[in-house]
Amino acid sequence: MRTLAQSLQDHDRGYLRIVAELWGFDQPTGAAPAAARLLSEAMLAQASEISTTIPASANLASTSAQLKPRALSLLPFSAKARFLLASFL
Repeated sequence: MRTLAQSLQDHDRGYLRIVAELWGFDQPTGAAPAAARLLSEAMLAQASEISTTIPASANLASTSAQLKPRALSLLPFSAKARFLLASFL
């Protein structure tokens, strides 16, 4: 499986700008490969911070969903959202 940086490096700066905006980051600077690396580092840092602040029950539900990706992928989006939101309550 490719890393996040490897996945992002295939995209142009416009795509990287959109991803950065959606994650709440400043627009990446530099050439696309360097911008992809910096963006992936920022995304992973934020994801790590989030995973350490959510309740253990939500983290357990997330891990369970990752272990059964096929089962979760078959659910309609609204059911996935309810499943994940219920994990945080």
